[in-house]
Amino acid sequence: MPEPHQSKGRILVVEDEEMVGGLLELWLHKDGYAVQRAASFEQASMWMGKEPFDLVTLDIIMPVVGGMQALRWFREYHPEVGVVMITGMGNINLILESMRLGAYSYVTKPVNMEQLSRELARAMERQRSEARRGQHQRQLEPKLEEQARQLQTAQAGTAAHLKEREGQERLVRCQVENPTSQAVCQTLMEVLHQVLEVEAAVLYQPLPDPERLQAVVAVDRAGQVAQASPPSAQDVSLATQACRDRQAVGRPGAGSAWPLVCHGKVLGVLWIKGLDGTTSGEAYRILGRLSPLAALALWVAEMKETLGSLIRD
Repeated sequence: MPEPHQSKGRILVVEDEEMVGGLLELWLHKDGYAVQRAASFEQASMWMGKEPFDLVTLDIIMPVVGGMQALRWFREYHPEVGVVMITGMGNINLILESMRLGAYSYVTKPVNMEQLSRELARAMERQRSEARRGQHQRQLEPKLEEQARQLQTAQAGTAAHLKEREGQERLVRCQVENPTSQAVCQTLMEVLHQVLEVEAAVLYQPLPDPERLQAVVAVDRAGQVAQASPPSAQDVSLATQACRDRQAVGRPGAGSAWPLVCHGKVLGVLWIKGLDGTTSGEAYRILGRLSPLAALALWVAEMKETLGSLIRD
């Protein structure tokens, strides 16, 4: 038997007739193939578990497990192996059914060896073409998956960018729609939930005592904006530090605090749950872009209220 790397390919001959099987094996050896013979489906399945094959010649009429049943098994469990059917004359319906099930070709008995060689050569070319296509597909799949991930990331980034732009526009509109400070605070919390989908957030405003803050409004994970409940000492401590230092601070487990500064004055401090432990990352970059707009909206509302009070007086 030629060595696999020296042969034209590896063929498994499945033939229950001893004489026919022997002739096929001898001819295919002489034709340059590495050949293994099986007298039944059971032997064929055993050989398939032991060695790789390029093609199988499969007799349609076999005892116990017939050729059609065996063909279905090959197509299900070894789809990479090409199958050429061998059958007696007059089995045209079985031949057509075998083609429908995925057999490459067929040869009728008594076997014309020259015809067999031609059919096997064509089948081998097809098998190798499909093997190359399958290998290319396997190599392509990770690239396609990576492209899909990149597209998904890009789409998510675009959606996040659009949400941020919408939030920025709402904060800008606050500056020209003559809002009250209370309305600005509510809009700010709504924008915060819309853009960052925060777990929870509270807006504090400084009291005359620079070391004291008042919780004004809060938002929860569901986006519900309401009057803030009494804050914990830890939250207030973090917010007070951000107000005093005029820069964002975060502590693991304690959340993050972000000062809203306009014209050198701290007009509010945002405490946010879920962004604690670091002042880096996309969420902080977004807050860095939103906070000046929020601070300006609060400053405009404060100036309008101050002017309105002066006019009334």
